[in-house]
Order: sequence, then C-alpha cells, then structure tokens
Amino acid sequence: MKTYALNLVRGGVFVLAAAFAFAFTQPKNGLMDEFGSEDGVTWYNVTNATPGIDYDCNEVQLPIYCLYDGPSTSANPIGDIEREFVLLNPELEPVDLD
Repeated sequence: MKTYALNLVRGGVFVLAAAFAFAFTQPKNGLMDEFGSEDGVTWYNVTNATPGIDYDCNEVQLPIYCLYDGPSTSANPIGDIEREFVLLNPELEPVDLD
C-alpha cells in the first residue's frame, strides 16, 4: 500500500510539473515580428524585410542586440548579442508607436 501511495504522489508531481511547463512557456512560432532601431527611438518592423538589402546587423564590441520582438529595448532580444542595427533602405517605414 505504501508503494502504491508513493507512486501516486510521484505521478502527481510529474503531471503538475508538466502542466506548469506548458502554462508558463510562451509558444514560439515563425510568425514572430522583428523590430530594429538605430537610436532606440525610431523603430522599424523588419519581419518581411531582407537582411543585407533593407537592414543589416553589424558586429560591434558593445553589449547590444540588433533585433527585438517588439519596438522597444525592453522587449525580448532576438539573435546574437554584440550586433548593431543599421538601416540600409531609407524607404522602410518606421513603426507608429502612438
């Protein structure tokens, strides 16, 4: 009877851990928007832009990111650190933050 109760508790803990893993994990999909800014004020949605033509992420020796998942430096960074956003296409429309 003791082993049955112990197995029941172990199974319950496993199910609870799995539920928490799904509940507190944000899903990642290929539809995530990407934003970049040269100055931290003017942001560009580069989700459908072409790297190397519309913008670039140049390597720098500073602890900064090139792209974020929202138009703010407090949004989640995307990609490698020590990359700086450089706008190459002046025709790219800035994001309206209002």
